[in-house]
Amino acid sequence: MKKTALIGGKIYTGSEIIEQRALLLDEGKIVGIVDEQDLPEGYQLLDVKGSNICAGLVDLQLYGDGSDLYSAELTLDSLERISNGLIDKGTTSYMMTLATNTIQVFKEAIRIAEDYYHDAFLGLHLEGPFLNAKKRGAHPEELIITPTKERIKDICKNTSCCLVRGIAMLLSRKAHMATIWEFRRVHICSMPCRRYTIVKQGWSELFLTTTAPVRALLWMGIMSALKL
Repeated sequence: MKKTALIGGKIYTGSEIIEQRALLLDEGKIVGIVDEQDLPEGYQLLDVKGSNICAGLVDLQLYGDGSDLYSAELTLDSLERISNGLIDKGTTSYMMTLATNTIQVFKEAIRIAEDYYHDAFLGLHLEGPFLNAKKRGAHPEELIITPTKERIKDICKNTSCCLVRGIAMLLSRKAHMATIWEFRRVHICSMPCRRYTIVKQGWSELFLTTTAPVRALLWMGIMSALKL
């Protein structure tokens, strides 16, 4: 990536607004802010013509963009439209989320996403189907199922790299600990790839004051929680 100097815009740093300065980018990283008259050599100028220059948004749980819903159209074209639409609105990184659905829909979503690359696309977040029915909210109860080793393995079966970055799983019963440990062992430790997997704890009946189960989750490497 070439060295680029963004000029002609308003730079929002989070604490101040800077004008008539150039934002220097090197290999995609911000390396400095200088007067537009003092640009170092080797930078390609890009005039943003009065646009705002600020940090992009990171959305870790969205289902689509505008009229596009990924779970309703599992195609590369759908992902591309969603990615480009989000970029235009200022969201520069996102995780595509699928709410509780059938295992077949999840498997197809993973298969399609494996062949997709976009700078904004961080991976998939499967929000279910291994939820606590008591905490299901808008998730359809008839599609909520109990997690087992076989079911979890089936989701990622025949994939060269599991793109699932988040799975909210029910851990309110002791038997499920072994299930999640097996998922981490098979799909994290033995699957080197350009993406990685994070297992999330969510939709359970645990509380942060319930110290023993929470300590067990941390010991297993589950460092993320959603609607605990």
